[in-house]
Amino acid sequence: MKIHPSIFVSPKGEQILDFGQNMVGFCKFICREERGGQIHLQYGEVLQQECFYNGNYRSAKAEYNYTSDGCIKEVEPFFTFYGFRYVKVSGISKIDPKDFTGVVLYSDLQQTLQVSTDHVKLNRLMQNSLWGQRGNFIDIPTDCPQRDERLGWTADAQVFVNTACYHMDCYSFYKKYLNDLRYDQKVHYEGDIPMYSPSLKKAAGSGGAVWADAGTIIPWNLYQAYGDKRLLDENYSMMKEYTDTVITVDKKDGNHHIITSGFTYGDWLAQDGVCPQALLGGTDENFIKSIYYKNSLDLTAKAAKVLRKKEDERYYSSLSNQVRKAILREYFTPVGKLAVDTQTAYVLSLYYQVFIDKNKVIEGLKARLKKDLYRIKSGFTGTPLMLPVLFENGMDEEAYRILFNEEFPGWLYAVNLGATTIWERWNSMLPDGRVNGINMNSFNHYAYGSVCEAIYKYIAGLKFTKAGCKCALIAPKLNYRLKHMKLAFESPLGTYQIEWFIQEDGVFQMDVMIPYGATAKVILPNHKDKRIDELTSGEYHYCYMPVIDYHHPFSESSIVLDLLSNKEANRVFRERLPRIYAMVTGEDEEFLAMDLIAFGYHKMFGTSLDEIAEAGKALRVIKV
Repeated sequence: MKIHPSIFVSPKGEQILDFGQNMVGFCKFICREERGGQIHLQYGEVLQQECFYNGNYRSAKAEYNYTSDGCIKEVEPFFTFYGFRYVKVSGISKIDPKDFTGVVLYSDLQQTLQVSTDHVKLNRLMQNSLWGQRGNFIDIPTDCPQRDERLGWTADAQVFVNTACYHMDCYSFYKKYLNDLRYDQKVHYEGDIPMYSPSLKKAAGSGGAVWADAGTIIPWNLYQAYGDKRLLDENYSMMKEYTDTVITVDKKDGNHHIITSGFTYGDWLAQDGVCPQALLGGTDENFIKSIYYKNSLDLTAKAAKVLRKKEDERYYSSLSNQVRKAILREYFTPVGKLAVDTQTAYVLSLYYQVFIDKNKVIEGLKARLKKDLYRIKSGFTGTPLMLPVLFENGMDEEAYRILFNEEFPGWLYAVNLGATTIWERWNSMLPDGRVNGINMNSFNHYAYGSVCEAIYKYIAGLKFTKAGCKCALIAPKLNYRLKHMKLAFESPLGTYQIEWFIQEDGVFQMDVMIPYGATAKVILPNHKDKRIDELTSGEYHYCYMPVIDYHHPFSESSIVLDLLSNKEANRVFRERLPRIYAMVTGEDEEFLAMDLIAFGYHKMFGTSLDEIAEAGKALRVIKV
């Protein structure tokens, strides 16, 4: 893949090539300089005050020097690559951008997904995730491709594996990475898994929870994606030996089945730490370690069942049940409330099915999200699982609200600031365009791009329920924020296609194609008869009026955040309820998660319920 740049001169007089996309590879050029001419290329991801910048690369020089021999020739570097969007060129007095070409490098993996929507920013987010995968899938899944690191961090690899396998055929790529993990495990880590692999001959520390759990999560998820029992069998020893190392830690901790020792990065780079720039999140690390201990026991037991290792299945399943009971005793109140009040804790509880009363955990998550004004506070551990948990547990509105949030912290915040890949931090760049610190700040860090799994699985509606994509659940989750989505996925069995519309008259239309040898259950969203179809291969068409009006979503029951985010609803709110509007748009943000009706019960707002009801009538006629 090749990209041709434009050129501009910075306020400092720098000649800078702009390739329009944060990419990984190199810049080749036609050299026309006289013999002895010195050409210097410097690579960077972002600009600062419209000038060249790569301070976030830390000690990486990210440069290329060439001395001309006087012959006109095409020049390119060998044995290296760069992460960049911009190239500063020195040594050429008059630059012709046609002489320069950006060469994109990534492992040669077939793209298996084509997807689009009617929402430009969501399309850009999905492209950013794909470009992040391209740039970081060069032989190993690196965390970032540009600074003095480029390491195969295990947590990044495992949280992204499902999204990666939608985007591309990653079977061979991840198989090779599992070989790297297994080599490190056997040669350097005595059954444990390092924080990155290749470990550079044990330069890496032990991964700890979430990171080391790549040793069980990736093999199992690859089996789910491709249905290859042989690959699962090849990696079963790694799964078993890693899980056994955690069992050993448990025994050393007193065999209480709560992991209290050892290292973990926890909910890395979450927004609920001691400060917004904190590296560690606020979720109890022992809770995270114990949850992932249980999950690795579960996955090893599931793998044993597939491979018909009945004794192992019984052993790991039994121990998993004991760990579950221990977590419930330690972290839940007798009536079933989760005692760790963070977004990530609730998400882990629901995702990994560890709770006394599921409804109480759902209520706790709803309350936590409302307190956090529906702004995502989770980090590397909680974020990839957030939207799947919300969609799986009937919180579709919360999932859409978080996904489509355009303020910090959120995925579209970066899109609004011109991101063309996924960032390492929610606030890698400040709203005024300044880089927010250089110590830990990559603008091509694919982990948070794992959100696309939920977009494809729940919004497009293609969720696989049997290994190897043999059976799908097609059940799009609709919302007024999106009116059209089209997805085509090349599975191991063939192509699945889903395209749905919410038409101008409110009618829902969906076309589905299922490949030969596959089956699907189709749950039609908000059908008046709650229709469910069991289908075999073929093409199918649906058209009906849903019971929910997706063109008129606003009323007095809408929360302030939703009203403010829509131009027309914002206007009605401002004109009909000026006193409330003035208060909620001031410095105090605590009212943003309230619905309008709630304001009528507080005298301090000076507005009656009748006035709010009249505003509701005006809101109901707004068509989106």
